Amino acid sequence: ELAPGAQYQVPVQLTVPWETPPNVINNQQLPNCFMGVRAELEVARSRDPQDVDPIYVYALPAHERLMQAFLELGFIFKDADFENERLPGSPLPFFQEIEFISSLQYSRHFNQVEVTFLMNRDSLDVLLEIDKRGFLSSTDQLSRFSVGLNEVDQFDWTTALCKPIPSDICSEPE
Repeated sequence: ELAPGAQYQVPVQLTVPWETPPNVINNQQLPNCFMGVRAELEVARSRDPQDVDPIYVYALPAHERLMQAFLELGFIFKDADFENERLPGSPLPFFQEIEFISSLQYSRHFNQVEVTFLMNRDSLDVLLEIDKRGFLSSTDQLSRFSVGLNEVDQFDWTTALCKPIPSDICSEPE
């Protein structure tokens, strides 16, 4: 029994799976990527028996390097969200998509690129879905590459991002 105004602290520990995608990159919270823990407490006549406390998952250096490479190539961040679906190779029941709009340099070839990270203890798999523009139609091209977490600083992110893009248009931004 708690007296009015009394406080009682209950220690809580939560293990976040290694594969959990980041919702904070370069110290900026991604839009539409809210994660939280719902706490429920059974208290008679309580005003707020449950609430949701936010969880912030900060990007690893690999995530940040990839985002920086997109920006250096002139892509524009559009949006990020979680999709309620399990991807093959992931134990999580959801995945994250980060969307970039193509810069003018690439806009006649494709509209946007969606990026999904699949994380494990040793490497980061990067899935790219490129919305290719055609005459009166568009198609999606899928691409994938892996980066060992011990290779993050030496990895050529720009070249990896350019592989699925025709070589005559993928170069340093103008």
